[in-house]
Amino acid sequence: MEVKFKYNFKEGLIDSFLSTIMIILIILLTPLLLFNINLLHPFINAFEDIQITDVNYSKFRDPSIIPADTNIVIFDIEDLNPLGLRMLLMKLIEHKPKVLAIDKILEKSDNELDNIALRELLKEFDNLVLSSRLIDPNFKKYKCDSIYYGELEFQDIAIYGFTNLLDENEKEFKTVREFILGFNIKDNFIHSFPVQIARLYSKSAYDDLISRGNSSEIINYRGNIKKFSFANGDDIVNHYEDLKFVEGKIVLLGVDGFFRGYDLLESLYYTPMNRNTSGRTFPDMSEVVINANIISMILDRNYINSMPKWLGYLIAVMICFLTCLVFDYINKKNKKWYELSSLLIFVIVSIILLFLTLIIFDFYNYQLRLTEALFTIALAVFVYQIYADSIKPITIKIYNIFRKG
Repeated sequence: MEVKFKYNFKEGLIDSFLSTIMIILIILLTPLLLFNINLLHPFINAFEDIQITDVNYSKFRDPSIIPADTNIVIFDIEDLNPLGLRMLLMKLIEHKPKVLAIDKILEKSDNELDNIALRELLKEFDNLVLSSRLIDPNFKKYKCDSIYYGELEFQDIAIYGFTNLLDENEKEFKTVREFILGFNIKDNFIHSFPVQIARLYSKSAYDDLISRGNSSEIINYRGNIKKFSFANGDDIVNHYEDLKFVEGKIVLLGVDGFFRGYDLLESLYYTPMNRNTSGRTFPDMSEVVINANIISMILDRNYINSMPKWLGYLIAVMICFLTCLVFDYINKKNKKWYELSSLLIFVIVSIILLFLTLIIFDFYNYQLRLTEALFTIALAVFVYQIYADSIKPITIKIYNIFRKG
């Protein structure tokens, strides 16, 4: 006579709980062990930099339906010598941009007259933002001991903003997905370069940014250089160009490399716009264009909101526990079906989570934190089986031995 299967729900809850605890411990302890193996550091860095929503930028979004931001004009000044830069500034003075920002550290010329002439020209701009660099910043605590303004300091006529996007040691493997609003430097709060520009251009947009109460923001990329007005500074200087289109706009002077086929790889960064999301091609965006994207996002108030980390961890634990509970039921009802069923469940749940993440990000500019949940489900497939087939029987056997003794 066939015995009807009856699931012990109380025992299932205990087994699922213990399996979940094992998975959490594995997740917590594995990085500590792996980080001590120097050989694995490149793989760990690459793995940590993976983010599901990058696919939205590189594969899903149609660039043609995203309009260009004509309020931001970028001039590439890489080829300009000190005289060429002054000639470009003279042409810009005639057409009065609302904000002029130079995304390049200004260094002294050997000719002191060049330095004096540059200062006199910069004084003509009402809203002037110059770039500085944080020295050895702590990106986790938003603190820094010192800042470099360049050999030419114009703090009496300009506002400075730092242009650091990442820790310089992380540039080769990290993707620029966020920007920091400001840093504490010797008890003073210093804004970043794009935030200073946005503040001068639109005080209301700046106030809305600050009211969000975030120390950093996810960058909602509009696109690469073609999504902004762009020109080669050298062409503007050497040929007649009507610069009326810069009136009332934000003018960014910086190094891009667009006309040189992006040959300045050392000055480029990886962004989610990179065509290759699983691995690396060449870095794809210059600092000045990243800053243009940030400014554009602030002025449009087109922010990306993100699920709190604690909620992402909580969801991961809950999904892990429920997955282990389903695995426990399958394993106890019909063990021979466990392997196939558990892998099938893993695939289905993973696809659902990935689909939700991408759709919600694309339609609502909201970033779910479900990466941890995916890891726990993947681990649950193997960890539960180890628990059920090895750890639990051994534990019961040891317990019975001690009980009899």
